[in-house]
Amino acid sequence: MKRHSTSYFAIIFTALYTLCSCSNSSNDRHPDSQLIEIADGGNATAQYKVAEAYLALAEKYYRMAADNDYEPAKVRLQTSFHEPKDKCYEDSTIIKQVTSDAENGDTYSQVTLGDMYYYGDSVTQDYDTAMLWYERAASHGSAEACNKLGLCLYLGLGSHKSQQDAAYWFEKGAQLGHADACYNYAVCLQKGVGTSQNKRAAISYLKKAAELGHLRAKKMLKNQ
Repeated sequence: MKRHSTSYFAIIFTALYTLCSCSNSSNDRHPDSQLIEIADGGNATAQYKVAEAYLALAEKYYRMAADNDYEPAKVRLQTSFHEPKDKCYEDSTIIKQVTSDAENGDTYSQVTLGDMYYYGDSVTQDYDTAMLWYERAASHGSAEACNKLGLCLYLGLGSHKSQQDAAYWFEKGAQLGHADACYNYAVCLQKGVGTSQNKRAAISYLKKAAELGHLRAKKMLKNQ
């Protein structure tokens, strides 16, 4: 059995953290431009997540103002930002809507539902169900889902662990222009994990990832 260096596993786990943090990324942050673009295109799930992101930002700054004894901010916090009377009902409504959209083939909703099951967000955490929805989205051309599915398969987060399948989905995501997928596939090629070792191809994918703004890929290229 092949043995891999500690730095190799660090690369994969860093990629997992970077990629799979998206469902929590709206907290105290502006929604990314890709999410806004999807929302502006009419996707209801994306529109909801953009709204949630801006609400989180609004609450953050209202609290900062309230901490500075600004009375209007204190009033706004009391009247607009409080726990819903029936959070379970609110969560179930969200789950039903996202699930319905996902089952009707909406790719973004499929990824979102996968994230919900991955993190246990409003549902019981279930990696296998998360991977099922990632695979559906990946099969419909979602580069993000390809990379997430690849990472889950590599790490064996569900009942199935396969480096070969992981490399397959990393390659699919890379072909669709996903920076993390390019990087992860480059690592697989470089180490011969789940695919034949090909250092020349690995450098090519590292360059592609770097062109897409992947910082670790840029660092690795400098060390070549």
